[in-house]
Amino acid sequence: PRGRYHKQTLADDVLALLDALSLEQVDLIAHDWGAWAGFLLAIDHPERIRNYVALNIITPWPDPPSLGRLLGVWRLWYQAVIATPGLGATLVRRTDFVKKMIATGAAHPEAWDDEDLEAFAAVLREPARTRASVQLYRTFLLREVVPYLARGKRGHRLRVPTRMIHGTRDLAIDHRGLGDWNSWADDMQLELRDDSGHFIAEELPEVVAARARELFER
Repeated sequence: PRGRYHKQTLADDVLALLDALSLEQVDLIAHDWGAWAGFLLAIDHPERIRNYVALNIITPWPDPPSLGRLLGVWRLWYQAVIATPGLGATLVRRTDFVKKMIATGAAHPEAWDDEDLEAFAAVLREPARTRASVQLYRTFLLREVVPYLARGKRGHRLRVPTRMIHGTRDLAIDHRGLGDWNSWADDMQLELRDDSGHFIAEELPEVVAARARELFER
């Protein structure tokens, strides 16, 4: 829909979907922005999430301010490009920008062929989905990043058993700055994978599936 794309809204939408499907409790696995929304859902509604697997995303609890964090802002360049009026929509709809972003930095570029990349990119060329993509990043940069850096979810505990799997060759999200999750999570473990980039579900599907089963079948 039109409007801003706050990540809390995405989390609320997932909760509404669970209600619509009459699912009282589920195991959840999510990646990137979906994983950000997943954290919000697990923190705010732990009774609905039995276990959670988060893939290649920072946690809701920011690290203390540091020079390293400041220098790491360069990693968000693509977000600023996509969020720019006119420019972002043009790149998504009329160029191979999305394909290049998926393939760049992959530890296993063979994970995608041209048909796979086109499947990812083609759906985003639809005008409504292009607009949604732009708004997703624009909302974050203009309305969410400052509140996150200032406080995030500090003071709110994660009680859902959680596993994070993160590819260290991620060019967007630095594994050295995933957040102060040790202080706020009751049962959370991190697995760093040097053999994956950002799209870990596509690059290491067997690993991701195995870790999910280990947690969900306990």
